[in-house]
Amino acid sequence: MHTTSPAYGTRYIIRAREAGLLTALLGRLQADPSIQLLDVIGPAGAPHTAVVGLSPEMAAALEMQFRASNQFTIEPDRPLSLFGGT
Repeated sequence: MHTTSPAYGTRYIIRAREAGLLTALLGRLQADPSIQLLDVIGPAGAPHTAVVGLSPEMAAALEMQFRASNQFTIEPDRPLSLFGGT
């Protein structure tokens, strides 16, 4: 899994704190040309996680918005490794 998307910068994971919240946010994310929606994770119609490509500056701005509402979290998408191996 790559951590960067050439056209949009770094990959980030956005998680909803409660079921159903991400659906409304997805429309806003898709309407913003500076954000690339790469993947949606969760049940059909009720996703809980989105993988997006965006600039670190945009991620910081979203983090501030999310912190104020306490409905979402955002973090860099990092490759998974079994038992902390590289």
